[in-house]
This record gives sequence, C-alpha cells and structure tokens, in this order.
Amino acid sequence: MINKRGQVTIFIIIAIVIIGATVGYFAFKDSIKISGIPANIEPVYTSFLSCLEDISKEGIYQIALHGGYYNVPNETSITYFTEEIPYYYINSENNIPSINLIEDEFGGYVSENLEGCFNLNNFKKQGFDINIINYSVSAKINTKEANIKMDYPITIQKGETKIQLKEFETSIDTNIQNLYGVSKEIVNSYSKNPGAVCLTCLDKISKKNNVEIKSIPILNVSIFENNIIWFFISEKEDYSENKLTYVFVIEQ
Repeated sequence: MINKRGQVTIFIIIAIVIIGATVGYFAFKDSIKISGIPANIEPVYTSFLSCLEDISKEGIYQIALHGGYYNVPNETSITYFTEEIPYYYINSENNIPSINLIEDEFGGYVSENLEGCFNLNNFKKQGFDINIINYSVSAKINTKEANIKMDYPITIQKGETKIQLKEFETSIDTNIQNLYGVSKEIVNSYSKNPGAVCLTCLDKISKKNNVEIKSIPILNVSIFENNIIWFFISEKEDYSENKLTYVFVIEQ
C-alpha cells in the first residue's frame, strides 16, 4: 500500500510540473529567448547577422582584388579603368602591406558597407525602433578563416521588449592569408634580381603553396607611365566562377 501511494505521489508531481511548464510557455512565450535573443527580436538579429556575413565575404574578395586594400594609397598605385591596384615593388623597394594593415582595411570595408546591406526602414515599418551608433569593427585574418567582431553595435526595441546587442561575431572560410604569403615570396624573389621574372621560382612557389600564379608584363609605358608586371594569385583547387584572386603589380 505504501509503494502504491508513493507511485501516485510521483505521478502527481510530474503532472504538476508538466502543467506548470505548459502554462508558463503560453504565458511568457513572447519573452522566451533563443540563444539569448527575445523571440520577437530574433528577425532583426538574424537579418543583421546575415548582412554581417555577406559583407564580410564581399569584403574579402574586394581587398584581395586590390592587393589587401580597401582604400588603396594613390601615391603607390596604378589606376586601371576605375580600379586602383597597389605596387608591391616600386622605386627598387618592397612596398608590401603588413597583415595587420590588411586586417584594418578589411574591417574598414565591413564597417562602411554594413548599413547599406541592412534594411533598417523595413524593420521600422514593422514597429521596431532600431539604433545603430558608436560601434567598432575589428578583423582578424587566420590561416583558414577570417573573423569579424562588432562591439556595441545595435539597440532594438519593439513594444515593451528592448535589448542591446553588445557584440556580433562571424567567421568566414578563406585562404587569403596564404595568397598574401605567396605575394611576399614573389616580391622577395623578384627583388633579388629586379627587371626579370624568374619563372622557375614562380613554379616552385606555386607548387609549394598549391596556388596558381599568373604574371603579365606590360611593357607599354604609355599606359601606366612605367613598365609593370601584374600578378594574379588563386588557389589551384578553386574552380568556382568567382574564385578568390589576389592582385598586385610590381615596377620593372
């Protein structure tokens, strides 16, 4: 008899817990957080994060096409149509940007282009009050990925729910660090014997780093005011239409 009473008591407790959880869900479902984000704020969060990822990917491609720069220095670059391409070797000196400078350029691209991606007015029409002020963006380029971090970027309110999203982070797969490293090897090799491209050296660098290197000499000084060599570096296994290509020039 005692065992039966004990079993009944256990079932009663379980039933109370289930009923309480169900009532609590329906009573507070609007304030339930998913990964720390209130449910009614989540659409803004996911949209903003999606923009951050898209702009970060776009930024990597853009800085690679401009030798690691977002804002290419005019005094050490050439203009090809509307594109500014940096010299990595000019006036008999190496002019390769540091990886820290490239990270800053990458972060600058994300910072300046993010708000153009995020449809702020669309969310305001849905009743959201959104403020994006005083945020900072930092970037880190690693061996196989690039990381973007935003601090204190956005305050969102809808009805009585208000939240400040103090930090956003995203990582994208990229081999830009490897392509950058290859560019340094090319320039260092060229600087040992300026005026001529060592094709066997390029072949060794290509095989060692598993990249494709294209060098295109331009000997017509009427185009760029001096003789230059274009370099295009990309991953050998990347057969995609929009593969990442690292571009720079050297002065002959």
